[in-house]
Amino acid sequence: MSRLLVRLGSMGDVILATAAATAWFNKCGAPVDFLVKEEWSPLLANHPAIRRVIPLKDEDRGTAGLRRLAERLRENQYEEAVDLQGSTRSRSLIRLAGIPSVRRASRASLRRKLLVHFHRFGPPPSHRVVDTFVHAVDPFATATPSVVPGADIEAEAERFLGPGAPVVALVPGAKHMTKRWPVLNFIALGQTLAEKHRVLVFFGPGEDELEKTWRSEWPEGWVGVREPLAMVSGLLKASSVTVTGDTGLMHLSAAVGTPVVALFGPTVEAFGFFPSGPNHEIIQRSLACRPCSLHGGSRCPKEHFRCMRDISHQDVWNAVQRRLGPKPKESRHTSSASRR
Repeated sequence: MSRLLVRLGSMGDVILATAAATAWFNKCGAPVDFLVKEEWSPLLANHPAIRRVIPLKDEDRGTAGLRRLAERLRENQYEEAVDLQGSTRSRSLIRLAGIPSVRRASRASLRRKLLVHFHRFGPPPSHRVVDTFVHAVDPFATATPSVVPGADIEAEAERFLGPGAPVVALVPGAKHMTKRWPVLNFIALGQTLAEKHRVLVFFGPGEDELEKTWRSEWPEGWVGVREPLAMVSGLLKASSVTVTGDTGLMHLSAAVGTPVVALFGPTVEAFGFFPSGPNHEIIQRSLACRPCSLHGGSRCPKEHFRCMRDISHQDVWNAVQRRLGPKPKESRHTSSASRR
């Protein structure tokens, strides 16, 4: 039986969806095909539960493009699909491809919105999107997201790094400004870490000004990374710990098996996007204004930005030291009790 898993984006969601691919493989004993936006396809290239990655390309946009892609899907004669996107586009593609059996993940988007706007009626704190994805395949299964860089990429990452002290990965950027820990805090942390570790600093699209500020405040003593996504996965796997906000690279680090220290500001655990697996640490502040948005924003609605500013350099340093020590058996959450 030929099966299709659909999750088009974003990076974090695609990585979480790999757990559903694993669960489906474990259930049926055969790898699945995975439909995803082309920019995220390198994340799936070496996954043992995925037979074939089908990229959604720019030319597949619009009605004509979707019809062409649906015809290509129809040629594969899929008997079953699991739609983890649940959008008009994914529904149309599956219908046009003539796939007779379709399952979809339950959505908690309304409850997340209620939590943002009223701070009530949200998903339970234990809600995890990865479990929602896995249960769309098998309601009794458990699985963890995983990304496999591949032997060639891992070897290239080792050559890039060379021999030396343990590597700490820093991810100061984020798509939305309110998910960013203040850059000077990140730099202070990096300078302290650089005394005994090698420091990699990852910058993404649209972060030229952030990188410029970083280089101005701390010109040397670290290595900047602007590599293709496959290479990024290899470098994160070679790192001993990653410090990041609520970002796609947070999920990627966890998926390649690297401990994560994650700084959460406008978003909260009940949204379901804390990093999956053990050996991670969450730092957050208990403020009455959290959560203030579903995905972060360009400015703090209260104009104080305490959710991130109140996270001290020492808090993060201590968390990094714990992750660099013997691996703990379970994740740890660090938060203050303030509700002002």
